[in-house]
Amino acid sequence: MGRRVTRFLFIIPAAAVVLLSLLLATCSNEFDIFNAIKTEMKIANDLFLEVKSISPEENATLVNPGVPIVVVFDRSIDPETANESTIFITPVPDPAGPLKELDFGDYDDDTKTLTIEPIDFMDGPESYTIRITKGVKGADGSELQDEIIWSFETREWPAGSIEINGGADYIADDSDVTLNISYNTQVQWMKYSTVEADLDPAGNWVGASTSVSNFALAPDDGERSVYIKFADGSYNESEVESYSIFRDTAPPEPQAGADRNILITTSPPPPSAVSHTGTSSDPVPSSGIKSRVWTLESGPGSLDIGPIEVTDDTVSTTILADTDSDSVPYVLRLTETDNAGNSSYDEVLIYWDRTAPDPPTFTGGTASPATILDPTWEWQTGGSPDSQLYYRYSLDGSIINKGTPDTSYTPSSDLDYGPHTLSVAEKDKLGNWSTDNSRTIYVSPSDISPLWGATGVSTKLTLSWPSSGFSRYTYKVYFGLPGDLSLIYSGSDLSVTVPYTLSYLTTYEWYYTATLLVMKPKRYPAGTENYSFRTRFYIKLP
Repeated sequence: MGRRVTRFLFIIPAAAVVLLSLLLATCSNEFDIFNAIKTEMKIANDLFLEVKSISPEENATLVNPGVPIVVVFDRSIDPETANESTIFITPVPDPAGPLKELDFGDYDDDTKTLTIEPIDFMDGPESYTIRITKGVKGADGSELQDEIIWSFETREWPAGSIEINGGADYIADDSDVTLNISYNTQVQWMKYSTVEADLDPAGNWVGASTSVSNFALAPDDGERSVYIKFADGSYNESEVESYSIFRDTAPPEPQAGADRNILITTSPPPPSAVSHTGTSSDPVPSSGIKSRVWTLESGPGSLDIGPIEVTDDTVSTTILADTDSDSVPYVLRLTETDNAGNSSYDEVLIYWDRTAPDPPTFTGGTASPATILDPTWEWQTGGSPDSQLYYRYSLDGSIINKGTPDTSYTPSSDLDYGPHTLSVAEKDKLGNWSTDNSRTIYVSPSDISPLWGATGVSTKLTLSWPSSGFSRYTYKVYFGLPGDLSLIYSGSDLSVTVPYTLSYLTTYEWYYTATLLVMKPKRYPAGTENYSFRTRFYIKLP
């Protein structure tokens, strides 16, 4: 336990010899003797920092919890050493840590007086202990011989608090408010105002009450405060208490979009989706935006999109809708509500566009029938005004590209003989795809007549095919409508004339087979072996 402040020790030099004799008799070792002599010499030569007086006094009772702690030293101190690390005010019995935040900034070197102000009133009734440690130094480097510790008791003091409209944070109109007041049993008087300085003069007290109706705040929007002070029957005054509320009478000013008429597509319909951005410009001062809600209304149906979490002044959402009409617009509405409850909205119109663009047209490329195995298709836009000039195409039903600005295609590997169809669709700026436009190129061997897919042939038709390379081959030729072919020739010739007149605008099919006569040993009969020179060709008369 530290040295109590009431102990002040003065040793005159003449007594030093007697004291030294006593120390020699009582100390157990040389170290203790040395320290004892050193301490007494400091006392004799006035080298210890001393505390001359304190306030509140030790063991004082009924102390005003708002009074400062005053310590008077015997010499100048270094004020930098008097701080929250060297001086503590704590409840009894634990002196280990600070209880209240203290202001150590008031030191008067003329009177050697340190005034310590608790930032807030201390509690009451409460027992407090003040501890001044050896960390407090004199300006000459001296220190306390022992820690200075004393206690006192505070009394219950008038205290209370105030709220506006039951603790609300915001009000959204210009009407008067209600003050909600609470206080302890010591309070008999109070005074309140929207200006804190109005509470300073003496007088103007009114009887304590728990509610004040129809109280007028300061005008205009923004943060508004009410200050209050309490007093007991002896007019001991409490600290000033206050409560602030934000007055916001102006609604937000949302903007659903700069484009007031929006054209949206679906592909394929329904549903449709679009990403849209709105902005906020809430008036200043403002209570702040509490919620933003997108709604999609009117048209054939409606859909509530929100609410949407507020993260910054710009808010974006994906709007989903289901509609089968392109003519009736939807109303996209952005509604904003501020923290005070003011609300307003802004709208844009959305037209749903499901009108497909015109399909692209084929403009050239390799002529059909083609005797090369890598023909080229070429096309151009169908000419719709909102076309984006992006195309997707497929070859023989297999997708080659889902979106490209290219207007030609050549296969990267050789095609088989036969018909090959390229289908191309065009996309508009909103994502609608046109129907497919197709072109078929017949890839044909060059040594047959007519070529695969040939048109404009004569009604009197001669068919020809290449030699198989051996004289022992015989050929069979089948001709007719697709799916209904008849044998029209069997022999070793390399051409044959169809034995009847063909009809106009009719598709015909033909194919031939080559059979090689195989000679067998004498013990076996002669036989034949068929080879697969079977190929189909199509002819469409003009």
